[in-house]
Amino acid sequence: MAALGKFPTDERLYELGVTLGRGATAIVQEAICKNFNPPQKCAIKVINLDNHSTEKELLDEIQLMSKCHHENIVGYYCCFVVKRDLWLVMTLLDAGSVLDLIKCREKSAVQQQLSQSKLMDIPFNEVQIATIMQATLRGLQYLHSAGHIHRDIKAGNILMSTNGDVQVADFGVCALQNHPLMRGSKRTTFVGTPCWMAPEVMDSDCIGYDNKADIWSFGITAIELALGKAPLYNYQPLKVILLTLQNPPPKLEDQGCKRFSKELKKMVNSCLQKEPSKRINASVLLKDGFFKKAKGKECIRMMLLEVPALKDRIRVRQSTKHQSGDNESKRSKPRSGTFKRGPDGLFAFELDSDSEDEKMDQQIQQSQKIEIPQTNIQPELITLSLRIRSSTDELNDVKFPLMKGKEEDSPDAVALEMVGQHLVNPIDQVIVASHLEKVIETKQRQLFALPSIPEAERDEGEFIGYALLTMVDNE
Repeated sequence: MAALGKFPTDERLYELGVTLGRGATAIVQEAICKNFNPPQKCAIKVINLDNHSTEKELLDEIQLMSKCHHENIVGYYCCFVVKRDLWLVMTLLDAGSVLDLIKCREKSAVQQQLSQSKLMDIPFNEVQIATIMQATLRGLQYLHSAGHIHRDIKAGNILMSTNGDVQVADFGVCALQNHPLMRGSKRTTFVGTPCWMAPEVMDSDCIGYDNKADIWSFGITAIELALGKAPLYNYQPLKVILLTLQNPPPKLEDQGCKRFSKELKKMVNSCLQKEPSKRINASVLLKDGFFKKAKGKECIRMMLLEVPALKDRIRVRQSTKHQSGDNESKRSKPRSGTFKRGPDGLFAFELDSDSEDEKMDQQIQQSQKIEIPQTNIQPELITLSLRIRSSTDELNDVKFPLMKGKEEDSPDAVALEMVGQHLVNPIDQVIVASHLEKVIETKQRQLFALPSIPEAERDEGEFIGYALLTMVDNE
């Protein structure tokens, strides 16, 4: 592999390949540098300068990346301007992000209809969680020891390679803490992604924050790897901020047949202390007993053998989007992005990844101004009732109206909303959607078992491990 700093700053010596990721102001593409023999693979982050907010943010990101040399931090080679784009040439992590792997493993589990014992490993088992998070924590410890705060730790910013490397990426909102003019002080800028953001970062009454904010995000990311979603992921950004500030810190709790060890729960709990002074630091956290389960690069390599290669995943995703077109339910895609306070003091939520694609699609549709002729076909209003026990063992009867034939009220979208409202366990989402479809089409009651509850613990009479869907007559 070529040494850092040896990559050329001439665009003609690079051949761009598949797009690996897309954000509000940049895309990341695989590339080949033809300046070497044999040619070297790399990743290029193409940043549109016209759409970027400030040059200072870019300079800060480049300066930080150029100074960071650690096996768990994405490597930086060089940068240069091409027309109105800035090209950042970086290490290629050819297995994608941990977030992408979560989605892939969850989708595969649904398609294969895995048994309850195998569902315990979805999205990851504890050995895999420990391995990924230990490598991430080593990267964080390096940043903190150098006086930096990442400020946006989440599964989407943890990248992997087929060689088993795990590296922290995306330093667009990273901050310097121990600059001579700032040593001993705290940051006050409001940046990050709300679900992963520490309370002190959100709280305008707080005097500031330090690298302990990353430890909170690290704990939330551990929950994300364990459950597939961050706490409060289904809420809008302002609601997430309100709930984070008002509620006790989230905990990693057992969900049906998916049980977690005391070691993992304790590690998460040590990260999610609302008072920063009570929160553990990266160096001490690395000594936590949970990380004794980590198995190193071989664990990552074996895990990646269970899923398609990144290029194949991207190809399937693009094909699926093309085939589904406008029929895909927008409601089933929670928005993600970064929430920032601008120079004017106002908040803005910048969409990224697939959410940005959705935003672009809407802009294209508006520009085309296609008028759809009206028809006399009207969606049918129906009311359903769901009887199901909550996670606190309360028996609930929930009535909800929906419009049969309306895209936003599809069985998949309704089931996802029930998960978001904590009425349905995420493990049961697919089975609930399936029976929603049946009751809508047949108008017959649907009593069914819930896979989140082990068969030996189910009791149909008491609705333990069972749910009932019925149609209610509209008055």
